Amino acid sequence: MPSDERRFSASIAIKLQREMSSRVIVEPLDISSVRVVAGLDVGYRKGVGFAVAVAIDRGSGSELCHVAVESSVEVPYVPGLLAFREAPIMVAALRELSRLCVEPDAIMVNGHGLAHPRRLGIASHIGVALDIPSVGIAKKRLFGEERVENGRVALYAFGEKVGYVLRMSGAKTYVTVGHRVDPDTALELSLSLWRSGRRFPIPIEVADSISKRVAREIGKRL
Repeated sequence: MPSDERRFSASIAIKLQREMSSRVIVEPLDISSVRVVAGLDVGYRKGVGFAVAVAIDRGSGSELCHVAVESSVEVPYVPGLLAFREAPIMVAALRELSRLCVEPDAIMVNGHGLAHPRRLGIASHIGVALDIPSVGIAKKRLFGEERVENGRVALYAFGEKVGYVLRMSGAKTYVTVGHRVDPDTALELSLSLWRSGRRFPIPIEVADSISKRVAREIGKRL
């Protein structure tokens, strides 16, 4: 991935996205085999970027451990290319989590999966890069069309169902396929870790909370 903002090429990044999107696997996930789910989130404070990875026990919904990794922000924000800015530090945090604590069976990423103009949002990007089952969890729609289907709101992109739109807290939350899951098992996994009335499933909710705390700590330090 680019390590210098001046060398970042959007055209090369788009070409890589198209190549990686062909490697996304959409298949049912055996939920019973998933014991630990990691939630990934990124934040920024005073020019410092950081990623949080938190491990959640799926049986109890309790936090096992978490890590936070800091990094300089070297890639510019370009709509549709967010993964090139945020995925490297998320991957670094996930690897640190696996090294220090536990290796997750699946991940939830604060961002989209296949609901992306090139079928490769950050959840799919990381899932393919690490070949791990991944689900995207997002507050806003980036791409796709919502359709009511069997009492639920499904999200379609390029004629393919890529996820669901939920209103667990009143506001919309988008649950999308990242990698090695299908829409129904992405939804099932998410609901198995969702507290009633909350905007996000536990892995993302906890990661978001820790991310805000880390931002405050960085702000005091700098």
